[in-house]
Amino acid sequence: MAVIKEGAKAPAFKGADQHGKTVSIADFKGQKLVLYFYPKDDTPGCTAQACNLRDNYKKLIKKGIAILGVSVDSVASHVKFIDKYELPFSLIADEDKKIVDKYNLWGQKKFMGKTYMGTSRTTFLIDEAGNITGYTHITTSTDTSGNSSSSTNRYDANWKVTESAYTDSAGNTSNTQYQTSTDADGNVTGYTHITTSTDSSGNSYSSTNH
Repeated sequence: MAVIKEGAKAPAFKGADQHGKTVSIADFKGQKLVLYFYPKDDTPGCTAQACNLRDNYKKLIKKGIAILGVSVDSVASHVKFIDKYELPFSLIADEDKKIVDKYNLWGQKKFMGKTYMGTSRTTFLIDEAGNITGYTHITTSTDTSGNSSSSTNRYDANWKVTESAYTDSAGNTSNTQYQTSTDADGNVTGYTHITTSTDSSGNSYSSTNH
């Protein structure tokens, strides 16, 4: 799936929230918006993500950042999900998949060796003018034995990876940051590659390349 490039205008859309009210991206004009797409209500990964946003909701609001979630679940499913975890933000029911299609996030996925169609877990940060200024893409894979691994890539406005993270089924993690230094004229004068790995016992290792 070709994800929308950072710096582009966020595609316009309209959809029903948990109250059946029509919500559009135009409703958030003039403020920053965290627009996050997730696969399914009340599943482990999606619940953890929603609760993390819930726990940081007040901090984001103080910074003028609104939150809006989108999945292909029904309005009724969203109501149960919101009530169960006391989520303070709205969720759009994209049952006809028009919104995920606009954002190029509906496609082939794999779980325990099986291939199926689903939503790619992706979060966009949209500025006051409606432009995408931040982007995170998370991919989770599970093999036939039930072992799961996940990778996360973060991109800048020039579509370059600024940070990547990986977690395997044993709980070992690796986080890599890519940094550039520039002169007064904006020319790149240096490059730093930092990798930090943590094994399942909590031991950490770090390497830096310039």
